[in-house]
Amino acid sequence: MLRTTKTIVTFNNPFRLPPFDENLPAGSYVLIVDDEDISGTTFIAYRRVATLLQVPAVALGLTQQEIYSIDHNDLTQALQTDRTLP
Repeated sequence: MLRTTKTIVTFNNPFRLPPFDENLPAGSYVLIVDDEDISGTTFIAYRRVATLLQVPAVALGLTQQEIYSIDHNDLTQALQTDRTLP
């Protein structure tokens, strides 16, 4: 069984995230996370199988959107770096 969660992540500053060669602009982005049910356990458990980022930022209002597979750890690091910048 697959569980998909959509959330919004917001960057206050331009940021760099693999697989992109250039900085992405500050803004709010749709984040899609797919988790797979780990069967055979006596409790409900999931493992992350995909983290996807929808580009461009939501506020740009463009009709053409692309979705990129990203590493969740890279995203976490980029968000932490963004929080420490003025």
